[in-house]
Parts: sequence; C-alpha cells; structure tokens
Amino acid sequence: MKKYVITIVAALLIFGIFIFAVEGKDLINNQKKISQVTTTSQDEDVVSVKEVQSSSSDSETIASVPLDFGELVVDAKLKKEDIEKREECGLSVDGINAAYKECSNLYGFTSLSDDLKQLYLELYIIFTNKTSDVVVCSVSEMDLAKVYKVVMADHPEIFYIDGFEYVKYSTGNVITKIEVSPALTMSEDEIAKASEYIKQYVDVFKSGINLTSSTDYDKVKYTYGFIIVNTEYLETSDQGQNILSVIVNQQSVCQGYAKTFQYLLSQIGVDSFLVTGYTKKDNVPHAWNIVKMDGEWYYIDCTWGDSNLSGENASLSDIDYSFFGVTTDEILRTHVPDNTTTMPVCTATKDNYYYKEGAYFDSLDGPKLKGLFNSAYATGQSSVTVKCANSSVYNLMLGELIDGNKIFDYLESGTSNMSYYVNEDLYIITFIF
Repeated sequence: MKKYVITIVAALLIFGIFIFAVEGKDLINNQKKISQVTTTSQDEDVVSVKEVQSSSSDSETIASVPLDFGELVVDAKLKKEDIEKREECGLSVDGINAAYKECSNLYGFTSLSDDLKQLYLELYIIFTNKTSDVVVCSVSEMDLAKVYKVVMADHPEIFYIDGFEYVKYSTGNVITKIEVSPALTMSEDEIAKASEYIKQYVDVFKSGINLTSSTDYDKVKYTYGFIIVNTEYLETSDQGQNILSVIVNQQSVCQGYAKTFQYLLSQIGVDSFLVTGYTKKDNVPHAWNIVKMDGEWYYIDCTWGDSNLSGENASLSDIDYSFFGVTTDEILRTHVPDNTTTMPVCTATKDNYYYKEGAYFDSLDGPKLKGLFNSAYATGQSSVTVKCANSSVYNLMLGELIDGNKIFDYLESGTSNMSYYVNEDLYIITFIF
C-alpha cells in the first residue's frame, strides 16, 4: 500500500474488558513453559517423539463398529489397557458420535477425507478432555501431523495446548500404534480462570449488538471492529498464538487476532475457519480467516484491518476494511495459504465492505462519488475510501481525479489541498481532505 498521508487517530478501549485484562496478566505470566526436546519430527507442532520397539504378540485389533458417519476403524494394535484408556478418555462409539455432532459442520472437519475424520474426532476428544498417553486409531505420523493442524484451526477455544507429544510403538520398521498426549501449557485451575475471563469478554462483546435484527454482514463487521479497537498489535505479546492474548491482555499478533475473530463469530452463529500461510511480499508467516456471510465464503484479514493503528491511537471510524470480504483472486495477490486444508474458491462480492457500503465503482460514476463526499462532510468525516472493480477503473480514477485535478469538483468550495493513499493490490483509493 502506498501512503501519502499519516493519520493519527484516537484511542478507544472498552472499560470493563480493560479491568479484567489487568487482573489476568498473572495468568499468562504463570503459564508453564514447555521444554523443547530432541525429536524425530521436523513439525513444529510436535513437542517430542519417542520410539519404542515392542512385540505385537499380546495385542489385538478392534473390530469395525458402525458410527453415525461411517465405521469405527482402529488400525493400531492395542493391549487391554490401551482399550480401557480409550474408553475412559471418551473414545467410545458414544463419545465419538457425540464429538461428531459438535464438529460435523465445521469447515476443517468437512474438508477432510472420510478416512481422517475419526482421527480428527479422537484428537478433539483427547484435547478437550486433556488426557495423556492415549492410543489413537491411526498409525500414520503424517496423518497425525496434518489432522492436528486441522483440529486446532477449527477450535480456537482449545487455547491451553501448544503442540502435542507422541510415542510410536513399532515391531521392526512397522508402526503398530501411536500414543498421543496434548502439550498443555496451563493447569486445570488456570484453564478455569482463563475460561471465566473469556466468558466476561464474550458477554461484553455480545452486549454491543442486537443479534435478532443483525445480518451476517452486520455481525461480522461488528466483530471485526470490536477486536481491532480493543487490541494492540504487538509482536512480543504473551500467548500471541491463541485467544488469550486478545481477550486477557489486549495485545496480540496475527494468529491471536484470527483465532479470536473466529471464536467470537462462533459465539454469534457465524461460520469461519483459520487460514495459515505467509505474506507474498515478505514471506512472513501469517494467519487470517475465511468467513461465511449469507451463504457465501469470503476472506477477511482482521490483523491487516489494524495495520494503520498505533498503540493507544485507535478509533472505530479509522479501521482499514481493505481485506474485509475479499475474493480468492484478491487475497492471493498478497497472501499465500499453506496446503493443510483445501480452501473454497471465493468469488462473491455482495458482502465485501465497499460493495455493501456503496463505495464500489465499476466506472467513474460522478454522482455516486459526489454522494460519498457529501455524506462524509455531513457526518464530520475527513476522508472517503473507494474500491475500484478492476485496474482500468482504478487508473481512470487516478488519472481523472488526481492527475487531472478533478477531485476538487467533489470537495467543498475553498478547499485548496488534499492528500490520498492507495492500495494498488486491491485497487483502493482513500482521499483525505
């Protein structure tokens, strides 16, 4: 984005959230530090891997059993105590069916092939029950690593795990079973305390919107603004990779923004999913979301909506909506998703912010543009932002309005100067007057 002006905006924090955020800092500072150990895996989510050579002579295979979405299939060779531990943890037919009801409509779960869905549900049960040393159905390390990422991308409420550990049992070179443990970062008491902070935050969040009369677009726009206004981007933030950084400390990085955005949307009935990858320009790891509004998927980058905010200087009217409701074509100009999950092809534009707010131009429509400026003046705003449908309209606007000085036809009489900045990737122009 080329900028031709620097705007300093005013700060806003919701008072109630600020109070319990201060009280919650000790919670973050007291969390356990997980020591990294030498592993046989290159996956950063794997805290440790142990290998055990074993005999399969005293093990057995669980027979296939019908589930609500297929059959329960366990490839692992289990001992009697393994079977008992699975049952105690909730990896029973009833437990897996219950987890299926909770997860069946989540994007990540539905995107998996059928043969990986049972592993997803087993990991979900293990993580939510915080149970260690449980043998899972799969004997594939690759599947385990992939499905772990999908589970965590679907479930921002699992904030107390930072990776996982596993023990693989082999007979010769053949893996016979894998025993999984979540890498917990908090005690049960700390998790309970954090959950109470989250509840308070959600209550404050919900109090600001009428869910009965709000459309999907209204809900998503409100949530987007709520997070940005109440959060400072800080690379050194505590717990920046989960929702506690935003909810407890109001300081986070991209994954904290994206997971909190996803979590809050889930609390008001809007489907979304965490997308991870990197920025195209700088090759920096990044996280954003896909969000379903009115039956269509859109990309939204909540962090980049905060890109012009600086510490205490934030105001709801100065949020950047450039990446609110963009298409696949548009997001790929600046973002590169990883290949963990297949993303939908997003083509809809009706809930794009600029389209919805009447600031989307497929031609240089003079009366429409004049109306935007008149509205800005009437409401005391000092800027107008427009999005152009393509490069031709974008170049025409810049040529006519800036190079040809016709922008002054839209400004109040007597105005002798103005400034502007552009987002060349998305064909967006902001005029400041």
